[in-house]
Amino acid sequence: MISDHCINWKAYSAIAPDVFQTAFNFIKTVTLETEDKRYDLCGNDIYALVQRYTTKLLNSGKMEAHRKYIDIQAVISGTEIIGISAINGLKEISAYSDEKDCELFEHAPAISSLIKLCPGDFMLLYTGEGHMPCIAIGENQMEVKKVVIKVKRELLIK
Repeated sequence: MISDHCINWKAYSAIAPDVFQTAFNFIKTVTLETEDKRYDLCGNDIYALVQRYTTKLLNSGKMEAHRKYIDIQAVISGTEIIGISAINGLKEISAYSDEKDCELFEHAPAISSLIKLCPGDFMLLYTGEGHMPCIAIGENQMEVKKVVIKVKRELLIK
C-alpha cells in the first residue's frame, strides 16, 4: 500500500513508468464535471472508474481484496477514510468472484488501520491487500468524487 499526494506520483513511477504516467495523466483531467463511468485507458489492462457516492458509516463497511487488478484510488472532492488490513485472519463474507475480481471480509477494527484521503490524495493498493473505501469521517457522511484506476496485476508485479 502506498498513500501520498498526487503531485508526488513520480516518486513511485520507477515501479512501472508507463503505467504511472497513464494513470496520473488521466487523474489530472478528472473534475467535478467528469461523467461517472468507466474510461478505457489501455483496454482491460488499465481502465478508470470515475464515481460519485455518499460515504458510509464505519460500522457498515466491509474489507475487500482483489486478485487481478491493483487499485490507484484518487479523491477529487470530499474526504473519506479507507480502512486497510492484511486479509489473513479476517472472516470471509463473500467468496472470491472472478467476474468482479473481488472477495469481501468483515472489518476487524483490532487489526485495521484507517487512512484519511482528501482531494489530491491517492492510495495504491496491491492485489491481496484488504481495503475498505468510502468510509465517513466519524458521523459526517459526505459526497465524494473519486477515480479508481484499475491496473492489471502483471503490469506492476512481474
